[in-house]
Amino acid sequence: GLVEKNLRKYLDLTTRVNLVRSLHSTTEKPEIPVSIAADLCGINRSSIYYSGKPVSDTELTTYLEGALKH
Repeated sequence: GLVEKNLRKYLDLTTRVNLVRSLHSTTEKPEIPVSIAADLCGINRSSIYYSGKPVSDTELTTYLEGALKH
């Protein structure tokens, strides 16, 4: 509906994920389940729980050098 469209239009993915994370980490009993909050924000529920591993400087340099060759 209107809420989902506005959230997607005005908030980037990272902001929407952080919004749902903060709603559920700051309250002992959230008013809405994670699945509904994620759906309203237009994100996969797995995005709420996933935390990527840091990229080393070597990996980043290798990636960037490869990207610049193309």
